[in-house]
Amino acid sequence: SGPPQGAVQTLKRLPTGSDAQVRVETYTFADGTRHHKVYIAGTQSMWAGAVEPWDMGSNWDGYARQNFASLEATRQALEMAGVRPDEPLDVVGYSQGGLVATYLAVGDEYDVGEIMLIGSPTVPGLRDDQTLVQLAHTADPVAALAGGGWAGTTGSRDSIVVTREGDTGDVINFDGPLDPHMMEQYLTTAGQLDASGDPRAAAIQQRRAQLSEAVTVTSTDYKAKRPF
Repeated sequence: SGPPQGAVQTLKRLPTGSDAQVRVETYTFADGTRHHKVYIAGTQSMWAGAVEPWDMGSNWDGYARQNFASLEATRQALEMAGVRPDEPLDVVGYSQGGLVATYLAVGDEYDVGEIMLIGSPTVPGLRDDQTLVQLAHTADPVAALAGGGWAGTTGSRDSIVVTREGDTGDVINFDGPLDPHMMEQYLTTAGQLDASGDPRAAAIQQRRAQLSEAVTVTSTDYKAKRPF
């Protein structure tokens, strides 16, 4: 149905549940050029060494700057989708998906132009021609692993960092400490961003709207398992 209209629709395109961890959209234009968007899910298993690549083991390995299963699975999904190194690619990652997106953004495998991170434990150092869109709750213990982000700037001048306290995870009120990390909380923040009228958010959406000129759009979901 075309590119997502705003932050809320972008978050809603992230894979959820057990059916997939990666979604790749390919926008093909009349002149044959293509633009891709990849959506990467968050942690699916709290156990390490599970059949599920999006497990705690991948969190630990990725945060320790080692190769990890969910990153390798995402690379394989992009290869299966036919994404070429010279074609523009936007990445969207939630939680562990943000960790994967960070590695894709700073690597030289793909031409990553826009990076959207939601509750990510890492924030990459980006080039001036890359745009960062970051949503982070101050009470989110996962986002806190990024150490507050960068003291200076990262990415293009169009980059935007959106912060909100979110639910404080007050145990006295029977809230879990991970409540500020939940997708429902970030959907609320995304809705506030869409309604804010911030010119940076409008500029990002205007660039995305150019994808509406595509003559065909394909969307493919990928489900990965460890080979044992």
